[in-house]
Amino acid sequence: MKVLYLFLPVHPKCNTIGMRSMPPLALYYLATILEDNGIEVDIVDPSIISRSQYFDTNVEAKKFIGNLFDNKEYDAILFSATTGNWGVTKEMIQQIHEEFPNIPICVGGIHVSYFARYIITGMPYLIALKGEGEKNIVSAIQNVKNYNELKKIPNIVFYDGEQVVETVKNELMEIKELQEIKNVDYSKVPKNSYGCIGLETSRCCRFRCVFCSVLYKHIWRGLTEQYVVNNIMSQVETIKEKTKSNYAKIYFVDDCFTADVKRAKNILNLLSKKSLDLRISFEARVTDLMQVGFLENIPEKIIDNIQIGVEAGYNEGLKKVRKGITIAQLEECAEHLYELDLQDKAFFSFIIGFPWETITEIKSTISTAAYLYDNFKILANINWLWLMPSDLWDERQNYGIEVNESIFDDPLWFINREYFMETHPNIEIKEIKPVEELIKYYANKGIRLAYTGVLFDLE
Repeated sequence: MKVLYLFLPVHPKCNTIGMRSMPPLALYYLATILEDNGIEVDIVDPSIISRSQYFDTNVEAKKFIGNLFDNKEYDAILFSATTGNWGVTKEMIQQIHEEFPNIPICVGGIHVSYFARYIITGMPYLIALKGEGEKNIVSAIQNVKNYNELKKIPNIVFYDGEQVVETVKNELMEIKELQEIKNVDYSKVPKNSYGCIGLETSRCCRFRCVFCSVLYKHIWRGLTEQYVVNNIMSQVETIKEKTKSNYAKIYFVDDCFTADVKRAKNILNLLSKKSLDLRISFEARVTDLMQVGFLENIPEKIIDNIQIGVEAGYNEGLKKVRKGITIAQLEECAEHLYELDLQDKAFFSFIIGFPWETITEIKSTISTAAYLYDNFKILANINWLWLMPSDLWDERQNYGIEVNESIFDDPLWFINREYFMETHPNIEIKEIKPVEELIKYYANKGIRLAYTGVLFDLE
């Protein structure tokens, strides 16, 4: 069999640096699994589409799609989608189906896992793959035209000609199963397209932050230390070749790398003994970083960046987000990082505009971020909340928010002014500019804050 596998970029009008910093792990990881099971895969990396004229006009879009199929025959087409790129993905799926209606199309990813029934109801020619793709992707591709066999495959949704079928859920991957899979093959990543490469050392999260789109909360599975180290060391030369750096720059895509601090510390130290050509970035929680002996005993030389999710800059907000920390703990963590001279490697992440927030709470978060930089020289990133699949999405009507999943069908939902205002019920459009002026005020005082503003016109 031969499959065309695509992961699309978000629309260029919505694209930010963070959205294009590394290749999507799912694209190369699942392609590796397919090829290991005898299925030939042609990969279309999002950077290829971004550099093309696909988004210029409908004519260029059709031309791009035509070139994908020029003198090639595929048994199936596969897409992976996030909520950010779903609208763009949907449009391409519709274009391909119109031109090649007899080729089965499968689609998976976090967005599909949340909204599979809605998607299939509107696009009955699709096969939706939910959950962890390792469990069903091979069987689904091998049986794309056999409805009777598809009904036996867990965690898929499709239309059988009479009704929408949603098969039984499957068990989550166990650590042993995950470690039996061949290492992800990044050899097909276009050269010099990304600043780093994403690798996984653990899966899911022990926590349940209200805004988070992680599918499986309170479930964390850490791959063994030696497996992680061997996996990374086998990739070092490929990563150095593919990225724009002299180092092998790696981003651990784990929802929380430090969920087991002893394990995290051991992995970092084992890697530093193997190679100093590595530069590692990872996400961490305040309470993990404060555990005695962790920060003091990790190898500073190979650490590029520690992203610390804080979210709210006031205690009541931290409770509502379910972050499990206080402002006092945050300040203690910042002070500890500063004392260890790790402030240049740390990075606090804040979210403003939760549905309960007024301009007062928003300014409180910004002031906290400014205080941390002013006193401990730790940069903070401030992002507006974009309401996506999460517990908060499920609770949206409690805040008077009346939107549904159809909004994400719009490729430009991320810059949709009406959607933004609907999902921020306690602020007015005229209050956004003063928020930005406050950030400029701090900048003029030498207090740096990284701010991702709204992408629509405020006038």
